[in-house]
Amino acid sequence: MKKKHKNFYFILALIFLASFSCILFFGKENDFNQLSYNIEDVVIEDNEVWQIIFNEKGDTKSIQLTDDGFEKNVLEISPDHQKVSYSKHLYSRPIYQDKESYYDNYTALMVYDLESNEEKEIFRGDFFTTDHQWLDDENIRVYRLGGTGVRGYTDINIDISKPLVAAERRSPEFWKTEIWDTKLGTWISN
Repeated sequence: MKKKHKNFYFILALIFLASFSCILFFGKENDFNQLSYNIEDVVIEDNEVWQIIFNEKGDTKSIQLTDDGFEKNVLEISPDHQKVSYSKHLYSRPIYQDKESYYDNYTALMVYDLESNEEKEIFRGDFFTTDHQWLDDENIRVYRLGGTGVRGYTDINIDISKPLVAAERRSPEFWKTEIWDTKLGTWISN
């Protein structure tokens, strides 16, 4: 008789556990789209920019932001976390046929607004353009190689109407210079 009671309680516990699991799994309170989200990261994967979002339960959802097939790198998030900047490698697809066009249109600095879902080119870099960094929520510093231990930079407001083109701005007055100090291990502005 005692064995029958144990089996009964065991089966009852399994039914309760299964019912509770179904409520948690299929219930509205655990529906991924019903929970609030926090943007945790933006990444480049398979040459496209993705936004990774976590909900309050720790589940993730990925949203593809770009879909153009160009290689990308140097992904930076603005200080206010509302925009993302990255270098789009125009050389990664054969869109320029002659050598001069190829080297003068080597990379494009893009800014993607996470609120409006709009992508904007703010700078067209040549073969010597290296990387960039956010200075504040509206300005980005772009770097260009200038020789061994020397680099140039220029600051760009992201609200410009058309992209600045490095090939049109090769004169020294457009680029401020920095020199690498080997003793300090840092860049020093001239």
